Amino acid sequence: MFLLNYTGAAQIGGQLITGSLDFRIPFTITQYSKQQGLPQSQVLDIVEKGNGNLIVATANGIVEYNGIEFTTFIEDESYKNNIYRKIFWNEKYNKLFGQELSGGFHELYPNLEKIGDDIAHTISDDYIYSVSKSGGIYRTDLDYKKTVELLHANIIGAASIYVNSNLIYVGSSSSLYLIDVKTKLVKKILDSGVYDIQKNPFSNELYFISGNSVFKESKNDSILKVISIEAGQSCEDIDFIDSVECFVATSNGLYQIYDGYIDKYSKKSALPSQFIQSAYFNKKSNCLFIGTGEKGMLELEFKTCYSFISEQGFKENVSLNSIIRNQEGEALVGGNCCDIYKIGIDTVLTYSNTKHSYASLSEIEGTLVAGTWGEGIKLIRNGELIGEIKGTRQLPNNYVHASFQDSRGNIWIGTGNGIAVGNNFSTIKPVLTGKISNEIITFYELKNGNICLGGSDGVFVIDSKFSMVKKLGVKDGIKAKEVRSFYEDEEGKLWIGTYGGGLYCYFNGDLTSINSLKNAKLDKDVFCLANDDFGYFFITSNHGLWRISKKDLNEFYYGKLEYLVPFYYGEKSGIYNTEFNGGFQNNYLKTTYNHFYFPTLEGIVIVAPEEPIFKKLKPLINRVILNDTLVVNDDHVFKRETFSIQFYFSSPDFSEKNNIYYQYKLGVDGEASNWSPLQKSATINFKMLPPGNYVFSVRAIDAFNDKEPTVATYQFEIEPYFYEIFLIKVLFVLVISSMVFMITLYQTKSARKKHAERERIKRRIAELELNVLLAQMNPHFIFNSLNSLKYFLSIGDISKADQFIDNFSFLLRRVMIYSSEKFIAIQDEMEMFTSYVELERIRLNNRFSYTIIASDDLRNKLIPTFIIQPFVENAIKHGFSQSEKKNRLLIEFTSSENGMICIIDDDGIGRENAKNIQTNSPEHESKGISNVLERIAIKKDTFGKNISVKIIDKKDASNNSLGTQVIINIEEIDDTSDNS
Repeated sequence: MFLLNYTGAAQIGGQLITGSLDFRIPFTITQYSKQQGLPQSQVLDIVEKGNGNLIVATANGIVEYNGIEFTTFIEDESYKNNIYRKIFWNEKYNKLFGQELSGGFHELYPNLEKIGDDIAHTISDDYIYSVSKSGGIYRTDLDYKKTVELLHANIIGAASIYVNSNLIYVGSSSSLYLIDVKTKLVKKILDSGVYDIQKNPFSNELYFISGNSVFKESKNDSILKVISIEAGQSCEDIDFIDSVECFVATSNGLYQIYDGYIDKYSKKSALPSQFIQSAYFNKKSNCLFIGTGEKGMLELEFKTCYSFISEQGFKENVSLNSIIRNQEGEALVGGNCCDIYKIGIDTVLTYSNTKHSYASLSEIEGTLVAGTWGEGIKLIRNGELIGEIKGTRQLPNNYVHASFQDSRGNIWIGTGNGIAVGNNFSTIKPVLTGKISNEIITFYELKNGNICLGGSDGVFVIDSKFSMVKKLGVKDGIKAKEVRSFYEDEEGKLWIGTYGGGLYCYFNGDLTSINSLKNAKLDKDVFCLANDDFGYFFITSNHGLWRISKKDLNEFYYGKLEYLVPFYYGEKSGIYNTEFNGGFQNNYLKTTYNHFYFPTLEGIVIVAPEEPIFKKLKPLINRVILNDTLVVNDDHVFKRETFSIQFYFSSPDFSEKNNIYYQYKLGVDGEASNWSPLQKSATINFKMLPPGNYVFSVRAIDAFNDKEPTVATYQFEIEPYFYEIFLIKVLFVLVISSMVFMITLYQTKSARKKHAERERIKRRIAELELNVLLAQMNPHFIFNSLNSLKYFLSIGDISKADQFIDNFSFLLRRVMIYSSEKFIAIQDEMEMFTSYVELERIRLNNRFSYTIIASDDLRNKLIPTFIIQPFVENAIKHGFSQSEKKNRLLIEFTSSENGMICIIDDDGIGRENAKNIQTNSPEHESKGISNVLERIAIKKDTFGKNISVKIIDKKDASNNSLGTQVIINIEEIDDTSDNS
């Protein structure tokens, strides 16, 4: 397997140019430079790869961009000796070609190879077409097996070539020629130098870039000038939006040409650079990428949202809330800074001189009903105050958040302390004062004529007799700060939008929290449910604007859809401030043209919704990192020592609006596995996978909620250790053989066997008993160690848990190595329980210290395996875990006359206190120690070695516990003892 050290990908995410949020600019601008991973800030060309990624050529290298990060595209860096003004990607042959500034042509990927020195090149179908310096026109197979001269055109100084069936267009420094390959006829069709030729794929018209002009070939074969820019400037590139709209990159800005109109965008239009060298339109994401001469790559995303802010007439820092359209067709919006505004086509005017802090607006019977913060209701006509409603006789509270007239003509007023109702302005008075006493901020009339009230205490449903039909609050499952919006669908389901609790559905007496369902990615704020003409809801929140398909919402509610992802509209869509206001009646306005006005903390957002066009996502597994090393070939068999496998994936889509999430699953040995929850992260790391054959699968889910998303897979194998392959078989044979042997021994009861044979059998049985006890002890040890890891996971400290896993894996491997051995060197035993003690010390937040001492002459001496660890474990688990002071632990090995002594000394709470505390598991301590004592007995019988254990409960003069001391005397074991 061929691996490369991997140092990580470039930083993701571009820098939004805030000046592009100006409503007069039709796109937002995001800048990508060296900080985001470009090798250099001069971008010469941008082309699309077959998988949807972009290939970006700079003056110092070529990279690939997948919408998340820039990665190196060509490993052989010697190609950087040249600068390529134009690149060509051929999907059929999976090859990248580049034309140098000086005219030479290279294959750049997968192999670096010079193709020729001709001065103009293009790729069409399976061929490279080129023009030599002497004017010969050549055709070369893309596999380089054959090159033929099509004709000698005698065109000197060729700069560009384009092939269209049997017609070849060649541009030189002075002219444009049309060549018929069949007749060999060469015809000059334009007296102007042509440096690039491109075809509009929507209209099939050819466009010719000539100095400071762009021409196109019309249907009657005449050449028309499309644009001319300032003298001394140059046109560099062109790309097409549709059959009539295109963008021209020039040395003096970006030009937009559409339906006979020309707009120019430069630094005055928020472009960070006016030197535009290349342009590429990505239709799938509806955005234009342009390469600049010194400011990197720019992404121009065409807006669907336009922000009216203080520059259009709003006061600075004005927070807008309620918006309506009156009988005169004027759009009026109230603000908290004492004004009511009228929104024009491109400006904002003050509508009323009545200065108050407004919370809500509505128009009832030709009168503007303006609710205020603390001053009741102001009645306004034609901008003039004509009356007011305030005081306890008419309103429960002078903070008015909602006013509404139902189909029966009743006027409803929602205040900070209940509601008031009347059939005209003079008859309004408080109602239901004993039942509704909290803030009411929205009204909604159901199809049966009942009125829904939403506010800080949930939902109230009131009938025509002003009786309460239903109340839904916290006890019923609405866990939110406020109920802010309603929508009743054709089926009779009542959708309830809340602040802080997301979206709820009330249907047939059942209340369902949509946000709490698995893989629901709705925002927790649902300020409005604005129904558009394309079958979607727009939802405002404190975190941007969202759009969800009503069809998808219903299918998700009924369990027919596994996930629910909305579209997202943020700054890149043109929203200046993504924090919307929604705690008031009429918190959005829909026009007859299906446009929406939404109030925010800074101005108004106007949305011109498009009908979303479904695009199938194609996830890619970009790279696999094995133990911090990049896998670069197709050999996916990994060694057992693999401790980390990290997958990086993406789904090429450059629009933030589509809101892509990812799901993955990992199947092993053909067993089915479930998809993970949706995640934004495009990477996942698996650690300490056991041996087996694996299939990693990943799929991308966006706001189209595709029911059958495309899945990318990666198959790999982790090899087992040799003993993991044969161990089960060996143990099975051993157990069966032992059973047969013992049964035979029991049945025969032969007295003919010699005493030596009986002793051999006794020794063998003792060894088996020892193995059984050791097998009991290993899981016991692992279980107790895993408790430490469980603690970190329970407190959510993933970083420490990750470190803990690595440390624990080292300890576990040592346990596995020595678990089959009967004796272990003191040095190795010290390393194991040092790891264990260190892990326990971290878990207990450094509440104890420890010292481990052994003289050099003892470090290589042998002792029975795992004889020390249970006593160390008891000292920590029972002596320290309930102690309120910082404790100490001493483990010391010293020499004795017949061998050595191990002392485990702690100053914990003592065995008696520990036993009183551990009433729920009194046998916990004795189990580990009894196993050790039984092993000691077997060792003595089997190998004739004397081992004794003495446990001392330390006391002070007042009989208070000072801790526990364990003294283990071990007779010296010969280094040549059988350890198999």
